[in-house]
This record gives sequence, C-alpha cells and structure tokens, in this order.
Amino acid sequence: MGFDFRQRADARQAAIPAGAWLMLAPALVPFFFQMGRGLGNTGFVLAWVALAVLVVKQRAWRAVPMYGALVLWILLLVSGGVSAALSIAPADAMEKWVRYAWMGSIYFLMAMLLSRRDHPALGWMLERIGWIGLASFGWLLGHTLLTYDIPGFQPQFHIRGLVPAYLSPFVLYWMARRFTGMTRSGVMGAYSIVLAWLLVHANSLTEVLALAAALFVLAMFRVPTLRLRLGVLTALLAGFVALILAFDPAGKVIVSNAPGTAVQTDGNAWIAFADKLSSQRTLIWRQAVATPPPNPWLGVGAGNVGAFSPVRMEGLGAVKHLHNLFLDMWYELGFIGAALLLALSTGQFVHALRRRDPATMPLLYAATAAILVAALLEQSYRSYHLALFLPFLFALFAYAPRAESSRAPA
Repeated sequence: MGFDFRQRADARQAAIPAGAWLMLAPALVPFFFQMGRGLGNTGFVLAWVALAVLVVKQRAWRAVPMYGALVLWILLLVSGGVSAALSIAPADAMEKWVRYAWMGSIYFLMAMLLSRRDHPALGWMLERIGWIGLASFGWLLGHTLLTYDIPGFQPQFHIRGLVPAYLSPFVLYWMARRFTGMTRSGVMGAYSIVLAWLLVHANSLTEVLALAAALFVLAMFRVPTLRLRLGVLTALLAGFVALILAFDPAGKVIVSNAPGTAVQTDGNAWIAFADKLSSQRTLIWRQAVATPPPNPWLGVGAGNVGAFSPVRMEGLGAVKHLHNLFLDMWYELGFIGAALLLALSTGQFVHALRRRDPATMPLLYAATAAILVAALLEQSYRSYHLALFLPFLFALFAYAPRAESSRAPA
C-alpha cells in the first residue's frame, strides 16, 4: 500500500518523562475493553486516577485550556443531569450519565498535561498508539483462531474488532516509519488484508465498514496523484465488496434478497431489504422518529431508551439504544443536550485541526471517520470509543508538542 508518512525529523529527545507513558493510558483502555469489560473498567479507573494525580503533581491545572469548551462541558453536564433526574428511571440514568462524564473528562486532563510542553512529540505518541493497535490486532487474531470452532461460538457477539479497526491508521503509521521500500508495502498490505479478513469473519458489517472508512481516508490524503488515488480507492472498494459477498452474512442478504432479483409484490420491498441488510437498524430508526421522546428538549435520560415500548425489535423486545449516534443523543438527551454535545465535540475537533501537520493529520481524519461510521450504525455516544478515545485523540492532536523525533528512545 502506498501510504507514506515519512517526514523530516528534528533533534532527538534526550529522555522520555515517565508521565509520557502514562498519558498513553486512554489509548490502552479500549484494548482492555476489547479483552473484557471488567478489565476495561478497571483499566479506565486506574488510568483516570493516575492522570489526575499527575495533573496535581505537576500543577498542570494552571494551564487550563479552552475556556469555551469548559463552559460547554459544564452546561452539558447540567443538562444531562436534569434529563436523568426527571427521567422514568433517575437512579440508573444518573449512574450512566456520571460514567459518561467521567470518561469525557479525559479530554481536559490530557489538555492540561500536554499544555506544559515538556512531553514527547506527537509522532512519538502516535507510534506508541500504533504499538497498542498491533497488540489489539494480535489479540483479535489469536482469539479468533483459538475460539472459532468452539460449539456455541457466535462471532458477532464473541469477537470485538472495532478497536483494531480504528487503531489501524496508527499501526500503518508505525509501519511506514519502521520499514522502507517493498518491505514496507508488503508488511502494510499483509496487515490490512488479514485485519479485513478477520473483521469480515466476525460477522459485523459495522466493523468492516469502519476499517474501510479508515483506509479510504488514508488513501485520499496519502496517495500522491489523483489517478493513483482513484486506483487505490477502486481496489479497496472491490476488495471489501468481495470479502463481504463471500464471507459476511450481509453478502447473502445482498445476493438473495435485493429487490429486482425476484418478482416483488410488496411495494415496500426496498424498505424490507434495508431492514434485513441492516439487521433491523433501519426499522429501529423509523420507530424512534415516529415515536419521539415524551420530552423532546430534555430526552428520556441516559440509558432509558429501553423503557419505552414503541422502540422495539419484533421478537426481541425493547432495544437498549437506537444504534445511531444522533438518534441516541436526541432520544436520551433531547435537543438541548444533543446540541451541547455536538457543539463541544465539534469545537474539540476544530481545535485539533488548527495545528495542522501534513504528516500526522490523516491519522486524525482516518480514526475519526472509522469511529463515526461505527457510531452511525452501532455505537452510542456513551461508548468508550466516543466518550473516551475520541476526546483523548482530539486533545492529543490539539496540544501535543510538534517537534518530531521518529527515533525517540524506546
């Protein structure tokens, strides 16, 4: 693959502060969640406490950045708290809201620490995230090979591939800086193909599309010419379509149920096809839009979607969330909370874009695209992918020092 992340290296950093390794913890926590929820929860608590202690020890609160973001954050917490307090299940809603707020506060801890300017360069941090991505990929490969033939094994429930999907840009970044020539192209290509194959076998079209989004964005930014870019995009698209048709359950839906493959007597054939292809997600979305929350301004409270009978799947009962980022925000937080959350996230992303670095910005675009694709089909705004990792990534790009050292001490 033709992604070239090389850039001119500045002076080598003499030493890496211990706190720098600690600041990689928010990237490590999603890998812990991939291995197990208990390990992920424990890892998050330890990481947050350690970072908070580091903030106090370094007196980093004196460099609190983005007062506008702090104001939006406080308003969001108040709005979500009011929504939870007035909901049908206030205790559960408040517990979920506090958990979300706890994860989201990582952005401010990271911003305060990185604003001190005595930490390793952004490139050093991104390479280490690539290490975590490799570990996540190794876990996915090993877990799949060891458990796939076990009786009762269900790939869509037992294989968690979203983390290696959105960490893949960082793995490719690390590979591009550690290998050269044909070796680099071969290693990067083999890694991408095996990861795509694993995700397809996980029977989760969401994770496949997330990886596809990440690779498409990288190709758009890193392949030099328009002609070559179109060629790479076409090859990627053809490869993913072939894998889906050959191995993913969605491929069987496309081949055997697409309107036009047989005589259709139902005028809603395309709707039925979309429902089946999306595993009933489009049905859930239609139900949610047709039956808005009782209080459209404040919503029903975090995690309370399942308490409302109109939002259900036939034979499976009420759903816990709506499998769509924007619908989840609207239904749980109402128009007020959703608007505040969108304003806060957009502000964080735009702040990260202000310090453009041609060699590393494609990683931000690619990882964000992968997570957003997953969020539009599956992940709630309260998931650790959106509540923890994405704010961490925005803070990293916005505040990490730009002085580059491609061979910083390991």
